[in-house]
Amino acid sequence: MIRVTKTEEPSKTVVTVDGRLSGESAGPVETSCKEAESDGKPVYLFLRDVTAIDDAGRLLLIHLARNGVRVSGRGVYTSY
Repeated sequence: MIRVTKTEEPSKTVVTVDGRLSGESAGPVETSCKEAESDGKPVYLFLRDVTAIDDAGRLLLIHLARNGVRVSGRGVYTSY
């Protein structure tokens, strides 16, 4: 299970993820980040209380970071 929320701020958009970042949940996270990028503001992906990240989730994070999304986190999987 995953929860993705998007918060618009004057200078950036923050996409927050809670739950498991895995194959089935990678799509909604990627979609939310792409929608946020279309606004022209910097996009920050915040991994809050992420309980697990599988290979698909890791590849998504690498892809997003390479495309300019700033990734940060809090919790057990912050180091990943």
